[in-house]
Amino acid sequence: MAGVVVGISASGAVWLYTYRAHDLIRFIDTNGVEYSDPRRVSVQPWWGVYAALALLAVGLAAAVSLLPSRTTRRGELRSLRALDPR
Repeated sequence: MAGVVVGISASGAVWLYTYRAHDLIRFIDTNGVEYSDPRRVSVQPWWGVYAALALLAVGLAAAVSLLPSRTTRRGELRSLRALDPR
């Protein structure tokens, strides 16, 4: 289950990192006249990298919480015996 959480958060982070938004470029000449380029350009939003890193951090924290806790050897043996169907 932890691997699924890491995989989903990693794919979401890649999507956020590669997300592009369309923007309109405007120019102002020395006389103060504003021109706009009729073509829209594709730019990465300022929050893309931060959102991708935050999603990775949350996904890794959730995956670590889903991992089984570390116990002593005796506790591990008891838990393995409890899973044994015999």
